[in-house]
Amino acid sequence: MARSNIKTDFHVKQLNRLRGGTVQNVIVDRAAASDFGQPVYGLQIEMPAESGQPHKVLHAWILCDPEGNGPGFLDIQEEVQGHDGR
Repeated sequence: MARSNIKTDFHVKQLNRLRGGTVQNVIVDRAAASDFGQPVYGLQIEMPAESGQPHKVLHAWILCDPEGNGPGFLDIQEEVQGHDGR
């Protein structure tokens, strides 16, 4: 069994949110260009329904890091009704 590492546990927990989901689309946030100088790309992932709850759609944004200034980071957000990230 792997040892717990506080530096990686957060990322493992975030990525585990995608288990069982299906990638439905590649999404582009062109409005991010005003903040970051270029569009931000991501994946639209449909999650199965759980315990009588409706299915969820997650957006997994591919960023530099949480602040946008370092090595890779995947930002996962639940889709807001009526906004598909394009």
